[in-house]
Amino acid sequence: GSINNMLRAGIWYEDGERKEYRDWHKVVDTRIGPDFVNPAYWRQYDREYPQSTFKWFVEDQIEFGPVRVTFGAKQFQNDVERIDVFGVEQGAEIDSKSDVLFSGGIQYEPIPEVNLYAGYAENYKALGDAILERPAADISSLQPETAENWEAGVRFDNGPIQASAAYFNSKFDNRIIFLSANTTAGPDYLIGTNGTYFNAGGIDSEGFELLASAQVTPSLTLFGTYTYIDATYNGTGDPLVDAAVGIIPGNRVTGIAKNMFVLSADWADGPFRAGVSGKYTGDRWVDVGNTFLAEGYTTVDAYVGVNGEEVSDILQGLDLSLVVNNLLDEDFLGGISGGGAWIGAPRTVVFTLTADF
Repeated sequence: GSINNMLRAGIWYEDGERKEYRDWHKVVDTRIGPDFVNPAYWRQYDREYPQSTFKWFVEDQIEFGPVRVTFGAKQFQNDVERIDVFGVEQGAEIDSKSDVLFSGGIQYEPIPEVNLYAGYAENYKALGDAILERPAADISSLQPETAENWEAGVRFDNGPIQASAAYFNSKFDNRIIFLSANTTAGPDYLIGTNGTYFNAGGIDSEGFELLASAQVTPSLTLFGTYTYIDATYNGTGDPLVDAAVGIIPGNRVTGIAKNMFVLSADWADGPFRAGVSGKYTGDRWVDVGNTFLAEGYTTVDAYVGVNGEEVSDILQGLDLSLVVNNLLDEDFLGGISGGGAWIGAPRTVVFTLTADF
């Protein structure tokens, strides 16, 4: 009748193998360069990591009038093994199976220009082969990391003007933490000579995003977006473990700015085009202890270009473009990783000439 229903189901299987080894080569002459002798004079270790993944899923989608409802479920089985090619080290295997993961969503269009939506999804990260690279580490009680995600929002589109507002909430659990054998904190920390992996803590994050785009004239488009994110660490429940890994419950997650916004203008008329955009990135903590703060910064980018084919038949197939990143040559700390921050790139100018023939 007036209800459309679509049921989908399927399975997915894949397998692969990663090789890991370390070999040593004699450098020919360090006074000249890094060239080395091949083959190697010693291979320190040689391992293989076969891995297989199986997934099943089912999804049902129902449409009636202006409403669309979707509901789905899926499950993963991931098997990883470590094989010592030399036959010296004992092998190891991790079999991780997710719970049945549910997801669902609803969309409602009261009028053609407006779309209201909400959704929920459960996610899972299988235990990877990198964990098996520490042969003596304890992995006996390790569980996969999981997350629950909620989202709701509204979209508007009437052609010249497009806008959206979205709220999101994510809860990340079973965070995998590694403690080396020389620490005095954590469960079973003396098992193995390489330390212990275990699940503890996680991250809670929520925020919203506002976006708008307007075709002001046939040649000019304006765009703007604002994002707010509040992301904090959960504690492990053990003060000694928190201290060992440097986590303070409630601290903000490293590298995540609470406030970000972008404004841009793009113009195109015949063969010519030009644009300018500015992006503000708020303060970010560099370390999990929230003692090293990277201050907020604003960068401006600009570009101009011309399509030669539209100027003259003589220039057919030619396109010229000039792009300037960090136009104002702002000094800032950019990428954040591993408790440190990278110095942002200075003003960069790139001219490109493209010819098709």
